[in-house]
Amino acid sequence: MWGNSEFAEPSSSYNQTVQPVQSDPTDDPLVYIPINKNYIPYLVGAAQQLLLQAAYPDTLTDDELNLVQARWMTAISIIGTALGAATEAPGIGCGEGDCMACCLRFQNGVLQCYSCGVWTAVPGQPATGLIQPGQPGAGTPQPAPGGGCQTYNATMNGNSQWLLPCQVNTGDTITLTQYSGACNPPSESTWYCPTGGQFVAGVDVGGEHTVSTDPLNTAPHMSLIVQLGSSWYEMVGGAVTVPAGVVNARPVIQLNINSLSGIFGQETFEVQVCNNQTGQTVLDLSFSNGPQGWILGTDGHGQPWGIWNGAAFAGNLAQHYNGDSTYYNQVNIQFTFSRAVTLLAVEVDTQFVKGSDASGAACQVQFYTGAGAPNLLINESSHPTGSYASLWSGSHAATVVNAVALSADGASSGITPGSALITRVKMTIQGIYP
Repeated sequence: MWGNSEFAEPSSSYNQTVQPVQSDPTDDPLVYIPINKNYIPYLVGAAQQLLLQAAYPDTLTDDELNLVQARWMTAISIIGTALGAATEAPGIGCGEGDCMACCLRFQNGVLQCYSCGVWTAVPGQPATGLIQPGQPGAGTPQPAPGGGCQTYNATMNGNSQWLLPCQVNTGDTITLTQYSGACNPPSESTWYCPTGGQFVAGVDVGGEHTVSTDPLNTAPHMSLIVQLGSSWYEMVGGAVTVPAGVVNARPVIQLNINSLSGIFGQETFEVQVCNNQTGQTVLDLSFSNGPQGWILGTDGHGQPWGIWNGAAFAGNLAQHYNGDSTYYNQVNIQFTFSRAVTLLAVEVDTQFVKGSDASGAACQVQFYTGAGAPNLLINESSHPTGSYASLWSGSHAATVVNAVALSADGASSGITPGSALITRVKMTIQGIYP
């Protein structure tokens, strides 16, 4: 308010200063107050009194005052956009036809209703939602591998950064789809739009320019930029494709200026992230839960090589292979994929009690995808009695795989067999399987 004097200074309509609210307008618990829509403009006007510095104790620091004003700008925006949302009755376009809308929720700032098994945005609200969220936290939806996209709505104070709530890798895309608001650096008189254009009377009038000391000095000063690792990228004007060599980066968005300190104003934006990674499937097959699709391989006479004991695959009494003179206590199991796959990692868990043998060799573990050395991914032959996790990683095509555990071999059927168990096989496959 202004006093009735030609030398008037702005003053609060409150008789005494008020204490700042210590929570964001979008923090839980949220409340709903039913009120006639004609009251909304008056509530917005009244709330603007709480933007005045004179409303608060003069002990607040500049950063504290900026935070208070930013919170009230968000609250005023929520109140003001309620009028637009009220221009259509809730439920129009939601629950029509044979479906009945049963529930409402806010998802990423957008009011949604549940109809026909799908959450749908309620019409009549701004595209970026009624509630502009601050920094997302735990439980934020993630874009799925294989081209899945996720859209995030954000409200960012000019003097802060905004962390994109997902990791990105080479080939992913980040697209700024909507933006609004304006900010002003304390050392300048100009207010800037998210494009870097000048904000005048509610319009982006252009006039973008670059500043050599900005983090990205080839992009417009005060425009929105995103950091991937140690490099910055311009967001306005097209999608950002994550470049080669970037692994699990955590993108940070801010204004393109060398110092964020003391910047006034706030910007809201919508950003879409598409996860273009191939993805992986992990088959973690513990035999305590059954054979899990594995079967026993056969010896040279077509007989099963080993037994299923109800909790693991085990070697049985020594058998000879293909008519040779050596006897074995061995288990050989086989798994057939429903299609050709690319293996990225393998783990074979075994348990041994070493038996007797003629060669002096210890217990052995193998994992192979076919005949010949290139297909022998695991080949360990020096284990004494004990439990082991045999590992391989790389990239190898496969359709059928075999795992082998051996505890004894010798020239006599009377060798001491010991025991050989395969208790678990874990395989990581490129892409989505099946």
